[in-house]
Amino acid sequence: MEKERLELLTGVKKRNNDRVVADKMARTFAYRRQEVVNEPGIDEFKDRWPALFQQKEIIAEFQRLVALPLEQTFMTQLDSHSSQLIKVVQSKGGATRAKMPGIMKTYDEVEDIDIHRECVLKGLITFLEEDAQDLIKECCGRTQWR
Repeated sequence: MEKERLELLTGVKKRNNDRVVADKMARTFAYRRQEVVNEPGIDEFKDRWPALFQQKEIIAEFQRLVALPLEQTFMTQLDSHSSQLIKVVQSKGGATRAKMPGIMKTYDEVEDIDIHRECVLKGLITFLEEDAQDLIKECCGRTQWR
């Protein structure tokens, strides 16, 4: 398995090699799980398994772990909790409340589910006082919140 992992390190650096990387990640799943149990540091784990930190492999690893599609599961849960999340975000005062009217106006006026999701996520980012530029760089390959 260590040989497979080393080949994977080489494969990750090549362009248009997604299929080979996906195959090797699937084959080394049990080996990787054994390493996770030992609780390695993030930097060490990222050095040993760089493909695991790519979007396609995050999705595939989630599927391997829980046998559910990541994006669909996330969106379903986001949709089911959106109204409660919006209430929590709106309950905060101060600078956070001052930043919310534009987000809420869009949320209330637009019927598009993708726009609603974006508003909920932006509201959460504001609530958590995070910088959207640092937190979300890309959403579904379509939207860039920069």
